[in-house]
Amino acid sequence: MGLKRLWWLLVLTTTAAPTAPTTIHLCGDSTMAKGGGGSGIPTEGWGEYLKYSFGSDYVVHNAAIGGRSARSFTREGRFTEVANVVKPGDWVVIEFGHNDGGSLSNDNGRTDCPGDGAQTCQTTYNGVKETVLTYPAYYKNAAKLFLDKGAKVILNSPTPNNVCESGTCVDDSSRFDVLKACGC
Repeated sequence: MGLKRLWWLLVLTTTAAPTAPTTIHLCGDSTMAKGGGGSGIPTEGWGEYLKYSFGSDYVVHNAAIGGRSARSFTREGRFTEVANVVKPGDWVVIEFGHNDGGSLSNDNGRTDCPGDGAQTCQTTYNGVKETVLTYPAYYKNAAKLFLDKGAKVILNSPTPNNVCESGTCVDDSSRFDVLKACGC
């Protein structure tokens, strides 16, 4: 075999095959979602613009849905849907909080149980009895689901509600303080 043929054979066998782009999966609420909150006002969540920050080595899969909380995203099986397409080495960004507040006494299907992680609450939503977890528990469960698939997980801090919408500014982000304590 000639030296030229040996060189080409060496090049062909050592050249790496092109790799598929890494996917960045987004799980969140309207602040991240395509179409934003769907209020008729033409808005887009930040997730729709993330693709402009990366080259062709990355693809953004925006699975965020307006009006969702960590609880409703879990109950609707949306974390599982994303986990079903996650490949090892993918990234998953999780951001909720905007819709996670409220009261379980008038359950809107989004409110989380108050607490630092281990607490649960019982409620009935749409005629179905449900055990409600805490905000950090929903985050931890989702992160574990994706980590078990070999993904890298980013837990974004929650986008706060408009603290001045009533005309008086009130910071009521205490429900997220537990994230500091639980190491989320």
